[in-house]
Amino acid sequence: RPATQAAKPLAAAPQGSGAWVRCTHIGSLPRGTKDTKLEDIISAQVDSGVDWINDGEWTRENYISDILSRLAGIGGMVQTSGGCMCEMPCAADMHDVPRFAQRYTGGNGLITLNPKRVATADVACTGPVTYKGQDSLWDSLQPFLDAIGDRDRSTCFWSVPSPGTMAVFCENRYYRSHAEFTAALAQALRPEYEAIAATGLALQVDGPDLAMGRHTRHSDLSDEGFLEVLRNNVDAI
Repeated sequence: RPATQAAKPLAAAPQGSGAWVRCTHIGSLPRGTKDTKLEDIISAQVDSGVDWINDGEWTRENYISDILSRLAGIGGMVQTSGGCMCEMPCAADMHDVPRFAQRYTGGNGLITLNPKRVATADVACTGPVTYKGQDSLWDSLQPFLDAIGDRDRSTCFWSVPSPGTMAVFCENRYYRSHAEFTAALAQALRPEYEAIAATGLALQVDGPDLAMGRHTRHSDLSDEGFLEVLRNNVDAI
């Protein structure tokens, strides 16, 4: 059916009436070829019965590097002790298998769902984090808004990383503490969050750091130390 067709009503159906279980997905869909059109990605979701759709993150290389490009204060060179270049420390359980770690978390790794993506190494915070992306945000966002046409925007979403997730992928080399770093990231990301929400799209803030950070960026902490990190990350959201 056309991508612009209205979504199914979201009102709860009476019990016993064959209630519709509303469906969405995590956000990032497997990348296709250069000839694949965004409209086709949207139609594929609609045809599959997905109620809340997005761009599959096709207009972005990945949602971490996309936002990093709009933040000032990011620079430096990061390479893990396991010998793999990646945007976060290799997971603690991969140190003994560096080649597998590279295949999984490297610039062209499986975790990105985008095998054509170029590795990014400039992922350290080296100065005050500020937002500089008021204009470039629309390079990613506008194609999706155009593609959904007259569809109810409240049934469409745009995924963004949480401040804590950004802190997993971007090493802190400037702020005195993790709490200060995530607070600064939250202030820097706020204009982007607000601009997306103002379009009428649902803003999906992803927080995989609340689990993934335990055996990557914060693998050296005690359990209590990591719980304090989580408290800071939730406060930042």
